[in-house]
Amino acid sequence: MIFVPSRVIRRVPRSRWKQRGSWDIAYNKPVSALTLQQDWIDRSTANGVVWAHDFQGANEVNNFRISGQIGNDPTNIQGNDCIWNSGVGITGGSLQFTIPGNGVDVSHGYWGRPFSALRATGNGKAADDRADILAAARTWNPNDVNQLGRWGAGYITHPDYYNHATRGNGVNGFELEQNQHDFYLQIRFKHSSGRFTNGTPDGKLCMIMTTGDGPVVGTQQPRTANQEIVFKSEPNGVCNFYTNRGSRSNSFMTAVQGNSNTQDGSYQPGAATEATCWSKGTGPPGCTAYDASGWWTVLHYVKPGHDGGNGDDPPVVGSTANDTIVRSWIAGPNEHTYRKWYDKSDLVMSFGENDEWPFGYNALILSGFMNDIPSNTGWTINYGQLIYSRLSIACPQI
Repeated sequence: MIFVPSRVIRRVPRSRWKQRGSWDIAYNKPVSALTLQQDWIDRSTANGVVWAHDFQGANEVNNFRISGQIGNDPTNIQGNDCIWNSGVGITGGSLQFTIPGNGVDVSHGYWGRPFSALRATGNGKAADDRADILAAARTWNPNDVNQLGRWGAGYITHPDYYNHATRGNGVNGFELEQNQHDFYLQIRFKHSSGRFTNGTPDGKLCMIMTTGDGPVVGTQQPRTANQEIVFKSEPNGVCNFYTNRGSRSNSFMTAVQGNSNTQDGSYQPGAATEATCWSKGTGPPGCTAYDASGWWTVLHYVKPGHDGGNGDDPPVVGSTANDTIVRSWIAGPNEHTYRKWYDKSDLVMSFGENDEWPFGYNALILSGFMNDIPSNTGWTINYGQLIYSRLSIACPQI
């Protein structure tokens, strides 16, 4: 018998197989679906992470919809401005806001959740939030549309104010996180091209908030706090912040704080673009900006300082309460390292209007809200991944 040798087949260990729809032998070539998932796992389970969402299921949206719905049914919403989109996402679906282009303002859908870690099902997921080692997970009732407005836990504040909460009694008493007084938020988002049409209104891309019995006790809205920090949404895509409801002495978080009518200085202090991105200038290309090219990543860092005093209109010139810190980094769709675009370590923050509330932050709100100004151009914004952490969060690697 003549033996004919067969073609040699190289066997690849199962640990090096890559998934491409089904199991497949590959040659160390990355497969996006698997690598994206591992990248998400690495970031969302890292040390310090309290909670994370990549919107694998509809309840990660529905459980935190605080406006734009009818009655207590989170699936019965007004319009389509706050929905779960299963077909657009990074490792799951996405939270989507749709702004119509017919001049009718329906951008009242909000997604809001407390910084507190939450228990399974209430958080829209099958497992409890990680909560790190510093805080226990709490119960969240997704059918209670008024809940965030009453939420009195999870506040991050300066240690000097750990005993400041004067409403610390009863079921709505305040509970402060006293182990650490700073935090990080990583947000991945993308806009459709319509957002960048000249003449579309400015809006709010995300809001860092204070909640608890307000603005009217028992209503569904979280308190639109004097000290809110807003990451803006603008038609030119320029990255910038404002605070204090946009109309008071410290509203503009530019390099120089001052009266809202005389603000000056760079929109992006402490960044490479500081000298070319001025509040009275023309915007891009001198500013760091996002566009419609894909998924953008921002990392925000906040460390609340001391109250600026004088109620809702703190003096900013010569203030010794200039120790609130806000920093932010950004990475574009094809970038895997952050660029610092904002660093303000001398912010004078107004906490005084809410004397009965803790001087700090305890909630995140995402929206397509444009301050009740209708848009004549339709557009969408999708949020694909969110991480709240007590430690810095790595930049996505794919």
